[in-house]
Amino acid sequence: MAETQSAEQGKGTLRAKPDSFVMVVEDDEVFRWLLTEALKKEGFEVLTAVNGKEALELYREKAGKVWLVVSDVIMPGMDGLTAAMEMRKVDDRAFFIFMSGYDSARIEGIGVRMEDIPRSEFFRKPFAFKDMAERIRTLEREKAAGS
Repeated sequence: MAETQSAEQGKGTLRAKPDSFVMVVEDDEVFRWLLTEALKKEGFEVLTAVNGKEALELYREKAGKVWLVVSDVIMPGMDGLTAAMEMRKVDDRAFFIFMSGYDSARIEGIGVRMEDIPRSEFFRKPFAFKDMAERIRTLEREKAAGS
């Protein structure tokens, strides 16, 4: 079941507005919790989902309020790339950061290419949470500038 995580005061210079969420989509419970906690410490309001299907349902429910989706690529049920393509049909303004520890051949086997998803980029697992937070702050500035 999806859950809303409240933002806490953090060290980041920019804060997400109360109606502007970051969604974390990750099937690994521990990694999802770690990433969510890291983002909360940066001051972001975070929604979580365990797979693409749940993320799509939550995205529809929060239509227009999710500005960034940080998603694993390979997950049971609906993968992150397919979910992103469906989310684009609901609201096409969000940024996407995809993550995976799998090699490119496994990712290409999904049949959806990241290059076909506008405003998206990729982080190879494992990565430093501070690097993810820095990139998200940059995206937030781009969003504020209307990019």
